[in-house]
Amino acid sequence: MALFFLVTLLYLLAVGDRAYIQVHDNLDSNIAWLKMLKDNDLFWSFNTAVPFLGGLNRDYLYSDLKVYSWLYMLFPTFTAFVFGWYLRILVAIIGFGLLGHEIYDDWKNLNYFVACGLLYGILPVFPTCGLSFASLPLFFYVLLKLYKQYSFKYLIFFFFYSLVSDFTAFGIFMCMGLCGIFLLDSFRHKTIEWRFIAACIMLSSSFILTEWRLFNVMLFSHTESIRSTFLVEYKDALGAIKEILQVFWSGQYHSGSSHTLVVLPVVLFGWYCFHRYKANGDALVGEKLLKWAIVAQVICCVMYGVDHMEWFQEAVGLIIPPLKGFQWGRTLWFAPFLWYFAFMLVICETKWKDKYKKLLVIVAMFYICVYPSMYNDIFTNGKNQLNHVTGRQVNELNYSEFYAEDLFDEIKQQIGYNGEWSVAYGFHPAVLEYNGIATLDGYLSFYGKAYKNEFRQLIAPELNINEEKRKYFDNWGGRAYVFSDDLGYSPVKILPVIESNLNIDQDVFHKMGGKYIFSRVKISNARELGLTEVNEFSDGNFAYTIFVYE
Repeated sequence: MALFFLVTLLYLLAVGDRAYIQVHDNLDSNIAWLKMLKDNDLFWSFNTAVPFLGGLNRDYLYSDLKVYSWLYMLFPTFTAFVFGWYLRILVAIIGFGLLGHEIYDDWKNLNYFVACGLLYGILPVFPTCGLSFASLPLFFYVLLKLYKQYSFKYLIFFFFYSLVSDFTAFGIFMCMGLCGIFLLDSFRHKTIEWRFIAACIMLSSSFILTEWRLFNVMLFSHTESIRSTFLVEYKDALGAIKEILQVFWSGQYHSGSSHTLVVLPVVLFGWYCFHRYKANGDALVGEKLLKWAIVAQVICCVMYGVDHMEWFQEAVGLIIPPLKGFQWGRTLWFAPFLWYFAFMLVICETKWKDKYKKLLVIVAMFYICVYPSMYNDIFTNGKNQLNHVTGRQVNELNYSEFYAEDLFDEIKQQIGYNGEWSVAYGFHPAVLEYNGIATLDGYLSFYGKAYKNEFRQLIAPELNINEEKRKYFDNWGGRAYVFSDDLGYSPVKILPVIESNLNIDQDVFHKMGGKYIFSRVKISNARELGLTEVNEFSDGNFAYTIFVYE
C-alpha cells in the first residue's frame, strides 16, 4: 500500500496538471460545474442563475453540503480532484478494515482487509461519486453494528452519512434496504424492530437536508424537465437477459469493477470451497455473508436488465410518478463493493497458503491497473507516458491541454470578453465554462424542457438534415451542443477536418443573447451566417487552435 501511494504521489508531483484524466462525465461536465460554482460564488447562493445553459437555476447543480464539494471550495480545481481521489482510497481502506474486524472480531487478517480496501478504492468508478462508492464498506460496518446491538451513536452516523454519499446513486436504495430489513427482522422476531426504522428516518432526513436543492426541483418546481422527453430504447426479454449476463461478467463503465479475470473466478471457486469446508464440519464465519453477497450481486444485475424493460418503467411511473424515468439500474453501482467484499471473505477464510493469497491480491491489483476501462486513469497515464517516451503520437488531451487556461485567458483579454453568452463548436462547452465564459450550450441530463425546445430552434438547421443528430438530441437532450455531421466534440489533438459548415439559426442565436462562437476550425459559411471572424488564437503549448466569431 505504501509503495502504491509513493509511486502515484511522485508521478503526480512530477506531471502536475499534465496528467491524463477521463473526460466523459468528468472533465466535460462535473469538474467544470464545480469550478464554475466556486468562481461565481454560487456554492451558498439561492435563487440565482448559473452562467451556462442560458442561465440555469443553481439548484440543478451540486449540493453545498457535501465533502466532495468542500474540496472544490477550499482548493484549486485540479488539486481538489487529486485530493478527492486519495480521500476515496483512504475511506475505502478504513471501511474495509473496520468491516473485516467486525466480521472476524480480530485483526489477524488486517493485511487482507487493507489490501482489499485498496483494491476497492482504486477501482475505475465514476469520479464524482467516488466517495459514495468508497464509503459503502463503512456504511455496512455501521449497519452490522446496529443489527447486532442498538446504540444511538449509530443513528448519528446515519444522519451525517449523506455528507459523503449521493441520494440518486445510492441513498434511495439504502433507505429502501433499511425498510426491507425492518420488515423482515420484525416478522422473524415477532416484534417491531424500531432501530431500523429510526435509522431509515435519520438517513432519509439527512439526504433531504443535504440535497434539498434536488428535492426542491424534483418535487416542488413547476418547471417540466427534459426527463419527460426521454425516449428509452426498451429491450425485450432476451435482450434484458443478455444485458444481465453481460454486466455480471464485466460490469458497467460508471461502476467499473475490473473483476472478470481474477476476482470473479476466485469468488466462485471460494464459494465452492466454503461448501466443502461446511460439509466437513468446519466453522466458517463468512459463509452466509458470501452467499448473500453473491445473491445480492445477482439481484443488482437483474435490476439493471429489468430497468430497460418497458413494463417495469411504466409500472414505476404509474405507482410513483415523481420517479418516472429514474435509473433503477443504478443498483449495479453496489456491485463493485459486493465483488471485493466477497473477495475479502474468500481470501480470509479459505485454507490456501498465504503466499498464494498474496499473489492473488497482487494479480488483482495489477489487473485493475492495466484493464483499459472508462475511468482507469492509472492505465491511461501509463499508456500515454509510455507513448511519449517511445516517440509515438498521443492524440488524447491531458488535463492542462483540455482546459487550456492560459490560451483562453489570452483570448478573453484580446476580445475584451465581459460575460457575453457564447457557444462552443468542435469541442466541449465545459472548456468555456471552466474558463469563465458564459455558454448557451452545455451538458446536463436534468434541466428545463422549455430551454431544450428553445435550444432546438437554434440547432434546427442541422437537425433537419442530420437524422442521427436529431434522434440523439430529441430522444435525450442532455448534450445541448452545436452539432455538425463532420465535426464532433471529441477531446483530441488532431481533428478530422480543418473547416466546416455551421448550421444554426442565427436569428435564434441573437434572440437567446448569443454574441461569440468559439470554434476549433474555420467556419466555411461564416459570411452566410453574418459572422465576423474576430481572430485566430493558438499557443504552441496547447493542442487547440481557436477561431472566435461574433
